[in-house]
Amino acid sequence: MDGNLLFVELDARARRRVMDAMTPSYVDEGEIVIAQGDTNCDRFYVIEIGETAKQVATLGPGRGFGELALLYACPRSATVVAATPLKLWTLHASAFKAIKRSIATKDASCMLELLESVELFNALSEQQLIAICTAARREVYETNDVVFNQGDPGNCFYIVERGEVSVRVHGGEVAKLSRGDFFGERALINNEPRAATIVAATDISCLKPVTAELEELQTIGFLGVGSFGRVTLVAHDGETYALKEIGKAQVVARGLVEHVWREKQTMAQCDSPFLVNLRRTYVSERSIYMLMDKVLGGELFTYLQTRNSPLPEAHAKFYAACVVLAFEYLHDRQITYRDLKPENLLICTNGYLKVTDFSFAKKLPKGAKTFTLCGTPQYLAPEQVQQVGHNRAVDWWAVGVLVYELVNGVPPFNQDDHYQMYKAINEVKFHFSPRNGPKFRAVVSGLLRRMPASRLGMGKTGAREIKQHEWFADINWSALAQQRARAPYVPLVEDVRDLRHFVDTGDDVPGLSAKWGTYASIGRFTDF
Repeated sequence: MDGNLLFVELDARARRRVMDAMTPSYVDEGEIVIAQGDTNCDRFYVIEIGETAKQVATLGPGRGFGELALLYACPRSATVVAATPLKLWTLHASAFKAIKRSIATKDASCMLELLESVELFNALSEQQLIAICTAARREVYETNDVVFNQGDPGNCFYIVERGEVSVRVHGGEVAKLSRGDFFGERALINNEPRAATIVAATDISCLKPVTAELEELQTIGFLGVGSFGRVTLVAHDGETYALKEIGKAQVVARGLVEHVWREKQTMAQCDSPFLVNLRRTYVSERSIYMLMDKVLGGELFTYLQTRNSPLPEAHAKFYAACVVLAFEYLHDRQITYRDLKPENLLICTNGYLKVTDFSFAKKLPKGAKTFTLCGTPQYLAPEQVQQVGHNRAVDWWAVGVLVYELVNGVPPFNQDDHYQMYKAINEVKFHFSPRNGPKFRAVVSGLLRRMPASRLGMGKTGAREIKQHEWFADINWSALAQQRARAPYVPLVEDVRDLRHFVDTGDDVPGLSAKWGTYASIGRFTDF
């Protein structure tokens, strides 16, 4: 496991769980273990006894093959034949993913438990500790690495998660710290240089919370505006973030307190390169705030508007694949997004997409439905129009609408008369362009099926069913997930303060400038 990318970040206990999930199998000499082009690819193998003949190498005991099956489903890239009788250990993809999910859940729980043990946080509520967990970044250092030097400016503090650190003053060790101890807080609180040098006495991992207070954030400029919220680019300690401000008055007056809480709680559960992630929240007298990842390449919608023609299918495929990975991540956590549209897809500086705006996202346990009508009219699914209850299937329907729009320039159900548009959605009546090829038609038709359970992505294999579709055949899902694949368009962004892809409309946002009035004493956002 040491040299394998999939296991390199697992600790000894996690690796033991993986090994315990593996099952033995025996293969006769000359038998094909996996065949090039085989689509039944959901297993990874490790050789205990014997050798295999592979197209590019001979593999012996201790070597593994087929690891891409643990990441994503695609036809096998090579044939592997038993050159001698084999004893193999087999790991099923579903078992590996279940272990990874369990580790992630336990990791978050352990992080919360660690923060609860830190004396500095004794007065904080559980919600406040969860907020710190969300904002914290894990930093890893090897033995003898210097975390910071005596005399350095102090702008953050650290909590020891694993290992030991040495505290040194003028070269001499004055203390050792271990799990649950913290350092760097004095310089942060008193705004003075570091009083000591911190060196990793062993391999260590530390949590580094984002410590920026609201009043310390420097406003750079405008990023976007919503129905009762405004997003600005802000700076702190050389880094920039997106700060979403939501007026309390509008939230309370419109009965959306629970709605805003749900948005925050949904984002707090997520940390994906294909989502705009939440880093911290704040509350002032008039507003609540969410500090999030900044994405400076602009909206996909804006990029589409600047083009003279729809996207080539290869480009549309790339963007759709980013959304599929985002939704796969959300659905694995039982979260339905419900608001897909080009305006909610932001382009990163590397050309990849991030899904933003979780205002309508909702956690739905398996088998549950929700009945709230929300989303963009052109992207609504038939069951939303009929208001008979819906689940995550509406997200895959929306992906079908997006794919069609990216390639054809307009949504499939684009009509000025909303009644006629809803009628067309309900009856799934739309037309393909003569230039749309059979694979494109097949994937769109598979996503835009009237019956939710029959849509691509709703089968037993979930998103894998979409990934395996022939229209996506030339997508390298592993490279895409690691953001190693080349993006079709990379926006020009000179630095972390570059706002060229955003235009300030000057529109006022209801509730941000409103007087607080009768809502001043409402404590609904105390622990936001």
